[in-house]
Amino acid sequence: MLISFSCGVKRNFPLIKLAARHHRTPAARRPGGVDPAQRRERRGYRPGAGRFPVGLAARHAPRFCVLMMRRKSAIRRWRTHLKGNTMHKQIVVTMAVRDLSKSRDFFSALGYTFDPAFSNDDAALMVITAGSIHAMLMTEAFFRSFHSRQIANTREAVEMWVCLSCDSRAEVDDLVAKAVALGASATGEPEDHGFMYGHGFTDLDGHAWQFTHMDAAQAA
Repeated sequence: MLISFSCGVKRNFPLIKLAARHHRTPAARRPGGVDPAQRRERRGYRPGAGRFPVGLAARHAPRFCVLMMRRKSAIRRWRTHLKGNTMHKQIVVTMAVRDLSKSRDFFSALGYTFDPAFSNDDAALMVITAGSIHAMLMTEAFFRSFHSRQIANTREAVEMWVCLSCDSRAEVDDLVAKAVALGASATGEPEDHGFMYGHGFTDLDGHAWQFTHMDAAQAA
């Protein structure tokens, strides 16, 4: 199993701050920088002659505008990242499956959806919570292309336990009951600790899933 994180940036990250500072510093004040006015003069700009250098063919003007728009868009995205205070924004749990089609049918029947933009014959991205929690189901052959080590034999060992929260006890019971009806195996009996309730199952490929509901009022 692989766990991938989508990373943002920390505002106090030294390298990011350095890059941001460099972006805001006028060229003339950077080491080895050239004053913008001198650069424009070297390239053939004339005051009042428009945005493009003298001699630049008209057919290149649209391409130049597109490049400028892309650059500005990249800068806007960069500044948006600088405002972030959270390092990990998304998580993708990647697991090997023996039959991708059957696994897709199994999790679809549990109510999960798949993102077609990141799904093909080798892998399928399952959406658990849109924008934050996903599971990438990969065929064993494709999974091996990312690692030199052997894939865990889930029939004999537990590779990892994926735990997800639910809104109610009924949701926990419903998910486990549906999974068992589809061929999964329940992992023991439900655990009731008063403030926390949980139960789980082992899916068609031996991956362990646990679902819990916590009552905030009782926990307090």
